[in-house]
Amino acid sequence: RPELKDLTLCLQDTAVGDNFAIALGSSLRACDKLEKAQLGLYNTKITDVGGEPLARGLDRPELKDLTLCLQDTAVGDNFAIALGSSLRACDKLEKAQLGLYNTKITDVGGEPLARGL
Repeated sequence: RPELKDLTLCLQDTAVGDNFAIALGSSLRACDKLEKAQLGLYNTKITDVGGEPLARGLDRPELKDLTLCLQDTAVGDNFAIALGSSLRACDKLEKAQLGLYNTKITDVGGEPLARGL
């Protein structure tokens, strides 16, 4: 939906995994007017395989407000590196809340993520 400006998606504590995350990342890439995204995806089966394309999908030119909750998942450094890159490209980003505890992210991905903020 190219005209979508505000997305709230709560699928925490479910069995969604990488195929879902890849599809969501692809769908987000079509949302050129997205200004606000709240994604509650914690305690799911998402790993780096799906997390990386999901993070790339957050590279939205109009994004101002992002809440991304992926704690208690197996996302790791590839996801974190991609997210850092996407955040750097969000020129209008004013607010970001990232729940990423209890994941597989190490300093390898954490450092590029931090640089993206």
